[in-house]
Amino acid sequence: MLTKKRLLRVSLIVVVLLLLSQPAVSRAEIRVIDLGTLGGWYSTAAGINAQGQVVGSSTTASGLDRAFLWTAQGGMQDLGALGGGYSSAFGINERSQVVGSSTTASGVSHAFLWTRQGGIQDLGALGGSSSQALGINTRGQVVGWSNTASGEQHAFIWTAQGGMQDLGTLGGPSSAATGINNRGQVVGWSYTASGGFHAFLWTSGTGMQDLGTLGGPSSEAFGINDRGQVVGKALTASFEKRAFLWTAQAGMQDLGTLDSSWSTAESISNRGQVAGSSGVASGEQHAALWTSTGGMQDLGTLGGPYSAATGINDRGQVVGYSATASGEVHAALWSVSGPVKTFLPVISLPTLGKRGNLFFYGPSPWLRIVSRSRSWVSKGRASIPALLCYAPT
Repeated sequence: MLTKKRLLRVSLIVVVLLLLSQPAVSRAEIRVIDLGTLGGWYSTAAGINAQGQVVGSSTTASGLDRAFLWTAQGGMQDLGALGGGYSSAFGINERSQVVGSSTTASGVSHAFLWTRQGGIQDLGALGGSSSQALGINTRGQVVGWSNTASGEQHAFIWTAQGGMQDLGTLGGPSSAATGINNRGQVVGWSYTASGGFHAFLWTSGTGMQDLGTLGGPSSEAFGINDRGQVVGKALTASFEKRAFLWTAQAGMQDLGTLDSSWSTAESISNRGQVAGSSGVASGEQHAALWTSTGGMQDLGTLGGPYSAATGINDRGQVVGYSATASGEVHAALWSVSGPVKTFLPVISLPTLGKRGNLFFYGPSPWLRIVSRSRSWVSKGRASIPALLCYAPT
């Protein structure tokens, strides 16, 4: 059995060894790829899946705006339209199913679902004339907004079995769903009974939950990962627009800016990396990547003055758009290389002889734990009092 003196000696040795093994942090290398267009001068990317497939919209040589699917092997593919001339894609899942909106032959804009097997499919509306699909998960659940028969705009969730379901509002007349994760949790924004609009989180069990603001009157949510972390933008008490990260445990957190008073967050990966945009010193906006260890980082442009990031996958690939040196605007794909993980020591030395402090709880491929009476390596969950652990973040 370890004595108190021996235990303290062992703990300190482990602390020193782990601190000495701390890897040096090097500057990440950023590469950006111009995804081109469908023949016109303009394109923008809106979503990316884990395979690196990108969706968005582009002008064609004839001047039409069309939804596209881009792959590294095949380049940019026109996804067509619902009988009209216009279409735009906003989301893609791991099964390469694409959602967006398109004009129909009658001239109204409807949400669509595109698949390789079935092509482009009209998802209809909630009794009104227009609808737009903004997100899709791996289960094929689609979210967006639609006009109702009374003329209001409401958030919806669509499934192949049940069709389009009205998600309601936070008490006001309008709402829109902007993202959905693989657990079926939906985020977006809605007007409240008091007249402002707030970010919301919707689940089938609890309905629509108001996520609040950063002290100002409004907020909007745009993305959610499978851990239930939500990102978007909100006004502060001083009416500055800021990117936020919301969690059930900590609420809404201001993610800061690059070099200005404003920022916005559009998408979050399952690793907790956030893609968005922020103002810079020149007065323009630049695409930005935020991480919990590195803060907000400028992703640069395609040679022009401005850029914006709209989506991110679990490989850390970021998509959006950027002005080029020639003055056009093109869809862009950023890849950030560098340290994949930052290792941070987490140390707790409770009073020996009393109950230890538990300061890490979660699955990990490895976890070094020194306890009052034993020392071992756990490959499961740590649920015992611990003196020290060293965990990747």
